[in-house]
Amino acid sequence: MTARDLLQRRDSDDPPPATPPKATLFCPDCDRTAPVDGDWTERQRSYGVAVHCPRCDARLTLRPQFSDDVTDLVHGD
Repeated sequence: MTARDLLQRRDSDDPPPATPPKATLFCPDCDRTAPVDGDWTERQRSYGVAVHCPRCDARLTLRPQFSDDVTDLVHGD
């Protein structure tokens, strides 16, 4: 019996493999994981909010923010 056969014969009573929730951030530098709304450090910038890891200070993402002026330009008000 091959390893593949063993994997395919998994009992239906076995719990599914553990996977993190979809709303999870992963730090590429220190491998920290936490929910998106967890204790990540947020820093306000003129162009948006930068999200950093509280453990190693790596920047994970940037959430852009637009002023109301942009909305006015798009809608022609």
